[in-house]
Amino acid sequence: MSPIIIHTQAQAQAELERQRAMSIARIRLRNQRMNDDPEYRRRFYLAKLEKQMQKRNNKRNMIESDSHRDDVEKDADRLAKVRKIMREKQTGDYAQDREDLADRVKLRYCSYKLLMLISCRIAELDAQFAYL
Repeated sequence: MSPIIIHTQAQAQAELERQRAMSIARIRLRNQRMNDDPEYRRRFYLAKLEKQMQKRNNKRNMIESDSHRDDVEKDADRLAKVRKIMREKQTGDYAQDREDLADRVKLRYCSYKLLMLISCRIAELDAQFAYL
């Protein structure tokens, strides 16, 4: 197959459409053959499964044979420790904030009770002076 020389946008669009049509025709032909021939369907899916397993094995082997893997594991452990420490610190900060908020609420509640007591005492004194 000779290389296709594309000079314009229209030629590029036409080439894309031609490739898309060929791909669709190939898929339709394969689907038709799979519908007609159960043995072909079985071989097709077995081959697909083998390819997936091979890809998985290749990834696993690549990860295991990587010389920098130990560094990556150490970095992951270090980052996990840092995240744990930050979470504990943040939880501690939240606990301190909650305590501070509770103290402010108590102070406000106590001052409100004192204010009510003072206003009640003023009202009692006014009542006593009113009888004089």
